[in-house]
Amino acid sequence: MEMPEEATEEDNEEDNEDDNEDDNEDDNEDDIPQNVGSAADFSFPCYPLDRDSGDWTMVEANDDMSFELEIPFDFKLHGTTYERGTTIFLNNNGNLSFNNAISCFSASSFPIRSAMIAPFWSDVDTRGCGEVWYKFFPDKLAVIWNQVRTG
Repeated sequence: MEMPEEATEEDNEEDNEDDNEDDNEDDNEDDIPQNVGSAADFSFPCYPLDRDSGDWTMVEANDDMSFELEIPFDFKLHGTTYERGTTIFLNNNGNLSFNNAISCFSASSFPIRSAMIAPFWSDVDTRGCGEVWYKFFPDKLAVIWNQVRTG
């Protein structure tokens, strides 16, 4: 019966390098999208709703309405640049759309045909409870669906 050879120091270093490569495959930062505006990106600040400051605008209480807003900055979404002055739509049902209003809620799966950001995609009716507020900053738009109920 043959005895196994003793491992050399060089063999141990190679094994450790292989182990480290395996361990780091899941942690490779190059594979993680940076600043994509997704739920996985926690770099966005939270904005407190200060009703008394006069900086926030509340939209009319409604069900299935859209409000046209003109963005005061350039905005890029999925490779398309929406330039300053572009009209976007703040839709009561928890989304912002870029090519047309989407006022009625549909439980459609994504993606849909229209460019949309849908942080609160739901059947929202603010006539009895809740409010939708927005505020423009120099380079961003913040929208809050505050204490809304869904249908």
